[in-house]
Amino acid sequence: MPKMIWGGHKAICVESKRVKITNQQRPDPFCIALMYIQKKDWPNDADGDVLRRLDANGFDFSKNHTIDFNVDFDEWPPSKKALAVLITEFPRATIYEDEDESDGYVLFKIIDKVSHELVIKIQDRASELVAAYGGRCESWGVLHG
Repeated sequence: MPKMIWGGHKAICVESKRVKITNQQRPDPFCIALMYIQKKDWPNDADGDVLRRLDANGFDFSKNHTIDFNVDFDEWPPSKKALAVLITEFPRATIYEDEDESDGYVLFKIIDKVSHELVIKIQDRASELVAAYGGRCESWGVLHG
């Protein structure tokens, strides 16, 4: 039986890519089934693989978590303009210099519920912001257990 997702006294039902919030005390069985199907039906891509591994290890998708996103650049260090654009959208973005001789990266954090839709949306947005400067966001992570 899947875990029910609660938000105060409102039941949250995931239907395809929409979230329906009801004033019911409990979600109806159809909503519970949809929650279970949605959770297990992640795409066959790298992000879906991460979500399946998290699920297999008992990750609680109903809670907010701190999600780390890394932004890499073709040229290191990135230009001041690239950093300014990224920091405007993600104010707590931090530059990490690699201790080895390889390039560093920029890290920013989002606190939210982990979902395939969210990580794709954030990676796409960050990549869009820095694409003109040779940047891209293709990796993310979350601490678990």
